[in-house]
Order: sequence, then C-alpha cells, then structure tokens
Amino acid sequence: MSKLEDFVINENGVLIKYTGTETEVVIPDGVTEIYNYAFSNNRELRNVSIPSGVVRIGDGAFTYCWELEKVIVPAGVLSIGDYAFEDCRNLKKVELPDSIATIGFRPFQNCLKAQIDFPAEMANRQENFQIVNGELIRYTGPGGEVVIPPGISIIGDESFKMCIGLRSVVIPEGVTTIGNRAFSTCVNLRTALIPESVNQIHEGAFMNCFQLSEARLPESITVIRRSVFSGCTNLGISAISGHIRQIDADAFRCCDVLTDLIIPEGVTFVGSDAFADEDPYFQGTRLTASKLQTITIEGDNAKIEKKAFPVEKQGLVIKCSEKAFKKFDIKDREVLIVRMINGDTSLADSTIAVNEVAKKPSKYLYQMTMDNDEIVGAILQKAELTAYETDKLLEHMQKKKFSKSYLLLLNYKNRKFGSSDATEDLTLDVKEETTQDWKKIFKYEIIDGEVSIARYKSDVICVDVPAFIEGKPVTSIGKNAFKGKDKITDVNLPDSITVIGESAFEGCTAMIHCNLPAELRRIEKKAFAKCKQWDFPVFHEGIEYIGVNALADIPLGKDVYFYGKKTVIDIKPSNPMTFMLDMNWIYVVKGSKADKLLTEIEYNVSYIE
Repeated sequence: MSKLEDFVINENGVLIKYTGTETEVVIPDGVTEIYNYAFSNNRELRNVSIPSGVVRIGDGAFTYCWELEKVIVPAGVLSIGDYAFEDCRNLKKVELPDSIATIGFRPFQNCLKAQIDFPAEMANRQENFQIVNGELIRYTGPGGEVVIPPGISIIGDESFKMCIGLRSVVIPEGVTTIGNRAFSTCVNLRTALIPESVNQIHEGAFMNCFQLSEARLPESITVIRRSVFSGCTNLGISAISGHIRQIDADAFRCCDVLTDLIIPEGVTFVGSDAFADEDPYFQGTRLTASKLQTITIEGDNAKIEKKAFPVEKQGLVIKCSEKAFKKFDIKDREVLIVRMINGDTSLADSTIAVNEVAKKPSKYLYQMTMDNDEIVGAILQKAELTAYETDKLLEHMQKKKFSKSYLLLLNYKNRKFGSSDATEDLTLDVKEETTQDWKKIFKYEIIDGEVSIARYKSDVICVDVPAFIEGKPVTSIGKNAFKGKDKITDVNLPDSITVIGESAFEGCTAMIHCNLPAELRRIEKKAFAKCKQWDFPVFHEGIEYIGVNALADIPLGKDVYFYGKKTVIDIKPSNPMTFMLDMNWIYVVKGSKADKLLTEIEYNVSYIE
C-alpha cells in the first residue's frame, strides 16, 4: 500500500514527485495535477489509481515505467501532456474519458502492447488535426477510426507516427503526398484507404504497422520507396501491380504472410532487402516465421540488388530466366547455386545452376553437403578441372562419404588425366606437397625458420592449414589472413600453431568449425570478431592471452569455457561488452585471472567443476 510520505505534493495539490517503490500505487485524494515526470523511470510500478479530482497529467508523467500494465484515467481529466506514458513497454490497457480536451505529442510512444479505449467522437475532433497551408503537420488525437478532413494535399512527415490507438484511416481525394514515416509504428492500424490522387508515398510511410492487412496502391504510384511497408507482418500481397516500375530497399521487409510473389515484367529494379525476412532492429531475429514459398520474375531486365529476397530460406523456389538470374547480386547467385546442388530446389530451372557451377566447379563442389550424382554428372560434362582440383575434390567427397559423386569424379579423372591409382587414399602428405601448390592457396612468410600464413587466396570453403610448408613448421596465422572470407565453413589448424593474429578470422560469418590447437598461446585482438556461426571449442589452459574484441559479436546463446588459470583476457575498459555479445553464460576456473576480471565487470560467470 502506498505511503503518504512517498508523495511530494505542493500547496496547490500538484503531485510533484512519487518517491516510493510500491507496485500498486493509489494517488491520494486532493491531488489536482500529476506534474511533469512525477513517476518517470519508476521500474516497480505496475498499477496506478488516479483520483477523480485530477485535471491534468503532465509531460512525461509516467515515462519509462516499464512494468506499468494498466491505467484508468478518470472523468474530469482535461489534458494529457507530451510523452506522458512514453516507453511503458508493458502497458496493456488505457481507458480515456470523454472529458479530455487536449492530448499532447505522442503520449503513448513505444507502448507497443497497449489497447487504448476512448469515446469514438474523440478520434475526429477538429482540434486533433494541425493543418498549415494544406499540409497535415500533426495528428494529436487518440486514434480509432480516423477520417482525415478534406482540403489537405500533403500528409506530413511523422504526422501519425506511433499513434498506438489508430485502427483505420481514410485519406481524402485531393491528397497527393504521404510523407516520410507518416504512419510509422501505428501498430494497431489495420486498413488504410489511399485515393487515386496520391502519386508520392515516401520512405517508411507505413513501416512497422504490424496489423496492416490492406493498403491498395493507386495506379499513379510507380515507385515503392524505401521501407514503405517494412515490418507490416500481416500485409497480404502477392502479385506486385503492373504499374510498379521500381521497388526500393526494405520496401516489403518482413511481410510474413506472403507465400507466392510475382514480380511483373515492367519492374526494372528491386532494392536490397526489399523482401528480406529478417529485421535489423531486432539483431537479425524473426518477428514471425516467413511463409514465402515461390518467387516468379516475369521479366528479364530487373536489376536485383543484394539480399532483395530471402535466398537462404529453406525450400524457397525462384522461377526466372537465365538472363534474369544474371541480374541478381553475385553473392545471392552463389547462395542459390549452392542450395540447388544440395537438393534444396531454389531454382526451378536446374540448368541455370549447372551452367554457373561449370565455370567454377572446385569452388562450388566443395560446398556440397549431400551425395547428388545427377547434378555432379551434369556439371562434369561441362567443367574443366585441374589435376590438383580433382584430387582435392576426391579427398573431400571421400571424407563426406559421397559414393556416387565420388565415382563420377573418379571416372572424370581417369578420362582426363589417365590416372589408374585414383582408388587409393587421396589424403595429401603436407611434407611432400610442392611449394607451387601451397603458393596457389596461401600467401605466406618465412621468418627465422617458421612459417606465418599471411593470406588465404583460394575459394575452397573447407580449409586444411598444413603443419609444414617448404619443410618448415607453420606456427602462426597472421593479421587479416582469413578476414572477410565469408564463405568458409571449416578450418582445421595444425597443432604447430602458437599465435592467431589480429583480425585473422574477422568477418568469417559462415565459419562453423575452427579448432584451437594444443600449442596455441595467443589470440590477438579481433581474431574471431563477427564469426557469428562459430561453434567454438573450449579455451584450453595453455592459452595465455586473449586480445580486445577477440570474440566480439560471436554467436548468441552459447556457453563459453575458459580452462586457463592464468589466461589474460584483455577487455577495453570503456566498453566491456566488446569482449563478447550477450552470451548466456561464461564458465571459468574459480580464482583464475578470468574469474576476477569478468566478475569485476559483472558478466554472468559460473565455475568449472
């Protein structure tokens, strides 16, 4: 129960500040106004009872009350100030009386769960619409079923942004322009009727309108601007209208009810992430599960930018001509080709993938994850492999136990190179490998009789680093050696490695496996930064030093084990979170240097038994 001494109230009945920590608060009778920021940043408050004598709720009065769930505003309240309930992220229900005459700017901003109940007549009061020279600058009403008055030509930038109570909007004939983010994050908006007079809809106009299910575009619209419908997870589109010529970046990102998409012949440009199924503002997590199954591109001339479509989605089928496929971003083409050769029919016309693989067979066949003799046979009819490439692929297929594909490749080797011993163990002895062979794969330096790998030059995604080159031991992976090699999936390091250099594997975003050799002593700064798929091993007791950002932005939700009692973990004092990003738990040896350091900066630490 609230204590009277927790309320700071002046002689005029104005509640200046609440200082208590109760979850259920009853404001005393006699209070006439809840002053600006009176409850701001109260993280305990769940429910508040406002007495009938209150006439004003001030600016930011309940802002950042994260646990607040329900507010009943009593009859008699005349005004609610700017940002009054901003970022009350658990607020579920708000009841407003018809006595309210004025509502400030975005009083429920970021209250994404809130249901706001109010008398219907409040939605379209004349004073809710601030209009200057034919432009609707701001809507200050509570929302509901809104009919914008006639005589307006422009709906201004952010004029309805975060109007949580808005459920539908009718835009009058005569409006020509809908401004940037005009209806952004109106999370309960379900329908928007757009008249034929509208010829410009600007960036993010309906972004994050999660409930929007209907928004017909007039024929006067030829360009869908950036993020116009991004985050509209219930928007049911299929065929893009024939009058559309350009679809900009993020235009339909996370439109998750979409199953079959048709891009008409007239479209000449589809921007990056236009139909992506991840939201960058949620760190790559999904808001809902994408249902997209097929994409049909009817024309040949549309430029398709990077990640315009969710090309990595399981089971996605793209129907297009070979000419249209060549207009895709090169990295997306590679992803689709790999998925095709691995049996996930992402291209309806398999000959497109076969023709592309035949140009770089070694690169693509190394990415096979299944025994696919039909595809391999078609590729080998067109491909030109060197003897070295053939041997390495045979070794790879033997390891993967791809018997049918292995036999096809073995026959290819026999026909082309006359080999009779191809059935023998094809594992290459690194001590006997020629200098020329390793120079094709690595740039390296020999210093004081030891080899340091300076740069990986190949496209092969499964990498075996040799223990010896030119008869000398390989002891270090140098600075930037594999940096940005975002197709690599597996790296096997020999036990001779003692140092992994600065940014050595930074940005290897597809790398799943990379062992930490037994003789490893130092991992320099940023060595494994942004290795978001790395299924990293334990950090053994022999490791003496781990540099700043060495493990920055590595996989979420992984447990990390540090066995070294004397391992020094170098953490940037100004930003300790650069060490690792939001890990579930960190395991250390009790009393170790890692234990003391991580405990000081309040990481979640558990102990290795």
